[in-house]
Amino acid sequence: MVESSGEPAGNEIPTHRPLKPPSNAAIRALLGPAWSRYRTALKGLAAMELTPEFYRYSSSGGWAVRFQIDHVTGCALYLANSLTGLVAVGARTEAALRANPRRDEQKQILRLVLATPRRGSVRWVKMPLRGQEDVRRFLSLVETTLQLRHASPTSLNHTPPPQTTAAARGRKRSDTPPRRSIARRSSRG
Repeated sequence: MVESSGEPAGNEIPTHRPLKPPSNAAIRALLGPAWSRYRTALKGLAAMELTPEFYRYSSSGGWAVRFQIDHVTGCALYLANSLTGLVAVGARTEAALRANPRRDEQKQILRLVLATPRRGSVRWVKMPLRGQEDVRRFLSLVETTLQLRHASPTSLNHTPPPQTTAAARGRKRSDTPPRRSIARRSSRG
């Protein structure tokens, strides 16, 4: 069922765990004035062709709407207490933000990214979505992450990859003789 606003009803978003997801009325009651920001974020993520899925983290943590990017959770909207966005920022996204902070908005996003500790190879950036500006920053970071995931590595740095010595000489790698290490044995017994 689709609401008159053109977005899927809360109970139409698939769930990860076998619990009944909250209805739009329950989400609206939970979020209160943040309901419009939630809808704006959902519409923005749907425009990026990301599919929502309800996920219940715990009884105290509440529900989240998560979005998968390349079969991995790339971002989420937490619905507990206040509306919070979560974005997985990898090394490529971080490097692109550092190399080209075009607008003041990207500088603010970069400060937020750098203030978040790294967990493995990813920074899980939490962004409280208190106003429409925060929602816009959240969507901008998700869009940047998506663009970089689908960009080729050479288009990011605009420099061709270095050639190997064999390729520089015009030979194929298979024509290059394998390197041999000569182990020296000591004559002492």
